[in-house]
Amino acid sequence: MGFVATTLFTVCVSLALGMGILAVDAAAPDFSLWSEVVSAHIKPGEMAGVPVNVVNYSAIVADSNFNATLDMVAKAKVAELTRNETYATFINIYNLFAISMIIQHPCEKSITGCHPIKSIKDIGSILSPVWSMTAGVVGSTKKSLDDVENFLRDPAPFKYVRLDRVRVMWMRLLS
Repeated sequence: MGFVATTLFTVCVSLALGMGILAVDAAAPDFSLWSEVVSAHIKPGEMAGVPVNVVNYSAIVADSNFNATLDMVAKAKVAELTRNETYATFINIYNLFAISMIIQHPCEKSITGCHPIKSIKDIGSILSPVWSMTAGVVGSTKKSLDDVENFLRDPAPFKYVRLDRVRVMWMRLLS
């Protein structure tokens, strides 16, 4: 492409963006800090001869990137994301919140004291299981692991409508 063609293309794209003909979606939350946390503190291992991922929870608590990711998610504008960005974001959020719940509830309380949990299912009680407890904040709204999981299971969480070159999106997180 020559100089004139490249310049003409650039001008056309700039005008289209300025007039709103080409919409630029909001940036999806950046989970690079979360990726660093996962890479640094979750390693392949083995338990009773079974391959597992070993999580170093105490190192995650001490990692400033963990809290920075929780803060970023709390401020995320998820309603402005595309369908694929939203699914990727909520999968990361589910994993982030699951680890956060284990960090917040490291032991199971009983009449004999506090015993380390063996599974995330040990958190909470029969009346208030871990899945229904508030796990974190997404876009300034408190969410449980159930909220996030149910959203991910919903086959059609979005409805898009185009009106005057403006995309209007409704997202149903909870029914």
